[in-house]
Amino acid sequence: MICSDLKKGLHSWLDKLNQPFLLNQGETEILTLRQDGDRDEVFDVLKGIAIFLVIIGHCTSGPLKVFAHTFHIPLFFFIAGYFLKIRPIRQEIQLSTKRLIIPYFFVAFFSSLIAILQDLSHYTWADGTYSQEIIIRLLLGFRTDFAPSWMNGNIGILWFILAMFWARCIAVFLIGKIHSIKKLCVIFFILAILGIVLGKFVFVPYCIPHGLTASALVYVGFLIRKFRILNSEYINKILPFLLILWLCSLNHGGLGMASGNYPLGFIFSSLGALGAFLTLYIVVKTIYRKDSTFWRFIYFGGRFSLIIYCVHAIEFDNFNWKAFALLHHVPLNHFDLFQLAAHFTITLVFTSIILKIKPIKEHIFQIRNV
Repeated sequence: MICSDLKKGLHSWLDKLNQPFLLNQGETEILTLRQDGDRDEVFDVLKGIAIFLVIIGHCTSGPLKVFAHTFHIPLFFFIAGYFLKIRPIRQEIQLSTKRLIIPYFFVAFFSSLIAILQDLSHYTWADGTYSQEIIIRLLLGFRTDFAPSWMNGNIGILWFILAMFWARCIAVFLIGKIHSIKKLCVIFFILAILGIVLGKFVFVPYCIPHGLTASALVYVGFLIRKFRILNSEYINKILPFLLILWLCSLNHGGLGMASGNYPLGFIFSSLGALGAFLTLYIVVKTIYRKDSTFWRFIYFGGRFSLIIYCVHAIEFDNFNWKAFALLHHVPLNHFDLFQLAAHFTITLVFTSIILKIKPIKEHIFQIRNV
């Protein structure tokens, strides 16, 4: 019976793929949801869970790290696609530049400044090479596996911001130009594979390969909104299949978008991440309570996830907590807990400070209503 219903639902969905896409379809809904009064806080909570899993994944090893790596970064791209508004590409570039590229250079500036200060503090042996290498890699936005001989290192976790910029711009451009969803599905799949291949074998700056791959996930989020998957009766029928893929991904160590690592292949690994996203949405939608201190904390993390990510990027890429722990006799068997506490404390403290500094809050992170 379930297989029969699933088959009918699949046929119905495929029939819809033949329908032309209207640029203004659903835009009113999206704008309504984004009004402050009608803001669907569940999505902010989901981003809050994901951003805290990002920090946890950088601090720990073992099952929790693997769990985080099965879906935490894809979740951001799914949500970006869910709320994607189809606008003229020039307008999208301007908007994404304000929201993403300016924060990127904000982080790049402070990371470069810290590197220069570190060189100056070791002037007896440092020749400026360390800070020079960091500045070059930040200016080039380099993160792929393939690197020329003169390139030492990469931009670390900052890749995500540049990838989100490219993914949004690519998705908006293609959806605005091509009205066939079937064609778009094929094109985004090709772009995703192209991004993975480029990241492994060609030197491409500014995380363009990551953006190509991520654009497919943004489009998946867009389709979730277009076909109202979150409120559809078919979600309970497709979810078991997606969760099986998620469990397989969990068993294989998760996926790594930064390194282009998809153990189940791009499609199945991404579908597994989608299963985790849909399940998390259902769970949070059911148990979320606005008056709970715990949920308000998670909501805070999602509401200001970009600031948290930027602060964490500066701290994570520039401070050696292992050396600090050894110098201050922190037991190695407690190091993960110590590192986790340090990351969370510094990240949340400096995020709160940034939210108090109006010029940075408004002009760097485009936050005006807090």
